Amino acid sequence: MKDMKPMLDGLQRIEDGMKMIQSAQVSWNVQCLVKAYELAIELAPFHVGDRVYLTKAPICSGGWADSKHFLVKDAEGIVINVDIDPDGLSYGVKFTDESWIDDKDIMHKVESANTHMFCFRASWLSKTKGIISIEDQKKMYRERK
Repeated sequence: MKDMKPMLDGLQRIEDGMKMIQSAQVSWNVQCLVKAYELAIELAPFHVGDRVYLTKAPICSGGWADSKHFLVKDAEGIVINVDIDPDGLSYGVKFTDESWIDDKDIMHKVESANTHMFCFRASWLSKTKGIISIEDQKKMYRERK
């Protein structure tokens, strides 16, 4: 029976926690948090489906290093996700002209079904004003080398 004591204590703690969750105060607090989240998403400057462009070029290192040729100022994309984290709102963007460069320095467009999501804060984005073509990306890439 001695071996059962920790398990019974754990079960009692779970039961106490469930009673607290069912209390009106906790339920009300959770409802307020859900409403605050919904309101923040509703009032966000960008929403899923919005066409946006980068207002500045990010520093592309680590996992983004192979993307520096198309993650440039004015690169256009579509918001596919809006989320909240401890630092604020975050926007998941798929870029219209995502591409990759092979070992012969030839740029290839990524098919839309295979594009990646890149997350940015609102200060990095603005509503779309135009599209950068793959040819312009190639030119900018050559200029940055």
